[in-house]
Amino acid sequence: MMPQINVARIVEFGKPLEAGKADKPVPGLKDVLVKVEACCLVPNSYNLVKTGGGEGFALPQLPCVFGLDASGVVEAVGDHVLGLKPGDRVYVDPLLTCGTCHYCRQGRKDLCINCCLRAYFAQSPGGEQMLTHFPLGALSEYVISPDTILPCFPPASISPRRRALDTLVLPSGA
Repeated sequence: MMPQINVARIVEFGKPLEAGKADKPVPGLKDVLVKVEACCLVPNSYNLVKTGGGEGFALPQLPCVFGLDASGVVEAVGDHVLGLKPGDRVYVDPLLTCGTCHYCRQGRKDLCINCCLRAYFAQSPGGEQMLTHFPLGALSEYVISPDTILPCFPPASISPRRRALDTLVLPSGA
């Protein structure tokens, strides 16, 4: 039996989040397991919790573990991960991109045609696949993330809370 972790999940849109348990994720070859230390909920997160979002968006399957911007500590890395190791402090970017479309190959991941926001929504079949592959949002003890979207911070240079909040004001490179 898989070890269990604590999570907060949306069970039904319009209802309060519920505390629960989920299987502790295991990183794939190019994935990183991050122990979440802080999570930032932006104001428009309320829209998903309250109403289920808008038309034209693929939403995560309910119940879903919600939460966008997170910071934490790398606990484990997949066998093909380079440049990250257990103990590294990271920001977990909620924007998941394919890395293979024309825009991603041009360095414009903000325009990825297959992107999704972790545990929030997608606008394409490729994005829906990523919602399924990375099901845990940041309101969880642990999340899995692709190794390519984890900015690393010097040890103890910035508090976990600040790392989660600062991403709202840092330039996105767009």
